Parts: sequence; C-alpha cells; structure tokens
Amino acid sequence: MILLLQQIIDGAANGALYAAMGVAIVLVYRATGVLNFAQGEMALVSTFVIWQISAWGLPIYVAAVIGIAFSFVFGAAIERGVMRPLRNKPPLASVLAALGLFLVCNQVCALIWPGAQREFPALASPVTFELAGLRLGAETILLFGVLAAQAVFLWLFFRHTTWGLKMRAAADNADAAVYIGVDTGRMFMLGWGLAAVFGCLAGLLVAPTILLTTGMMFPLLIYGLCAATLGGLTNPFGAIVGGVIIGVVENLTATYVPAIGTDLKIASPLLLIFLVLLLRPQGLFGVKQVVRA
Repeated sequence: MILLLQQIIDGAANGALYAAMGVAIVLVYRATGVLNFAQGEMALVSTFVIWQISAWGLPIYVAAVIGIAFSFVFGAAIERGVMRPLRNKPPLASVLAALGLFLVCNQVCALIWPGAQREFPALASPVTFELAGLRLGAETILLFGVLAAQAVFLWLFFRHTTWGLKMRAAADNADAAVYIGVDTGRMFMLGWGLAAVFGCLAGLLVAPTILLTTGMMFPLLIYGLCAATLGGLTNPFGAIVGGVIIGVVENLTATYVPAIGTDLKIASPLLLIFLVLLLRPQGLFGVKQVVRA
C-alpha cells in the first residue's frame, strides 16, 4: 500500500510538469485555434535566459522572476509579429510557422549557448520528509505548490478579472467580442504571453532535475500535448487534470507492469489517450463543437 501511494504521489508531481506545458498549449489553442508546436522551444529560450542571469551572479529566484517576465514579452511579441499576420490565412500556414519557430528557437539557443550540457541551479534544498512511510522531497512539495498555484490563478483570472472575461469572450467568439468592445488582438497577445509564462514554468521546474540542453524540452512538449488532448484542448483546467492523470498512470504502469517498465512507460498514457478519444473525442473536459449544416 505504501508503494502504491508513493508511486501516486511521485506520478502526480511529474504530472505538475506536464500540466504546466499542457496549460500553455491550451491557452494558445483556445485563443487562436493553433497548436503551438514551438511551445517547448519558446520555454527553452526562457530557461536558458534564466540560467544565464543566474550565472551572472543573481539569485536563482530573482533570475526566475526576470525570466518569467521575459517569457511573457517574448510570447506576446511572437503573436504580434509572427502569428497575427497569418490569422486569416489557411490553418496550415500557422502550423508551418509554429514548426519554423520550433527550429529557430532551438538553433538560437544552440548558437548563443553552444557546447556541453549545463547544470541548472536547484530551486529547492535536497531535503526529504517522511510521513507514515511516505517520502516527500522538497522538490516534490515545490511541484505540488506550483500545480496548486496554477489552478488558483486560472480560476481567479478567468472568472474574476476583466482581462480574463475578455479573453474568454474573444476565444469563444472573436467576431462577436469585437462588437461588445473587446480588443481581440490584445487578448490574443495576452493569451500567447500567458502561455509562454506557463511554458517557462515547466522549463524552470524540469531543468534542475536534468542537465540543461537544447533537447530537454521536446519530451515535455509531447507530454504537454498529451495532457492538453486528454483534458480537452479548450479547457486549461482539463490540462491540469490531464497532466496529473498521465503522470500517475505512467508511474503506476512502469512499477506494476513489468512488460512496460521504465523504457516503455510513455506507451501507457498514449494508450489511455487513444481510448478516451475514441469515446470522447473532445477530451475529458472539452466542449463538443456543434456545426450547423
């Protein structure tokens, strides 16, 4: 029983990382209808910026605040300069632009920060607490705290702020939102900026656990896409739940299904998503789209 609970806790902690990336993907998709395949590499740029500021001597949390602010401006600038001119173009144009951004961001990081892998400063002390046989590291507690903060922020922002309500209006029906005075262009910029912040959080949290490299965000992007798809591409809260479910399922199958193990553990959440989408194509918390004939 202790092993089962431990695997659930550890899986949910991993799910917090997937949820952060999933929310970023959902925010962009809900605002503009674009699957931003460059979300992970945009986060990679912000993570390298945070590392560089820390390497210059500033405390890691100060560097993180500066990097998060940078990521918001970076995301908003990409929407304004790259994606907005493609808004009325065929959907394939936006997809190709996102793939192009993926390559550009990755190569920019490789050019500015070439060479070997880098060690990212730890965000939490290596302290482990034990309660009734369960082990909770400081990093795990930090991940749970970030997960809770994401959920609270999204709830407060989208339900209790003017900006959040305007974003929801622009996402639900951009044409109608214009007639009630909503600046949809500004809302789309805000959506991309917030998405970049959530992506940056994912990079900031995963970097201390692995070495900082130009390829570290691609697996997280895949998991984030899975979390967003499972929860529903139109529901940021669904992405949080989807990320946690994927993390828990992945850990449990890797532990209790010897045929899968750690090498094939990604197969279990992919199978789960496949089954869910067969029964509910819009995801667990997505809204079914109704099209008039």
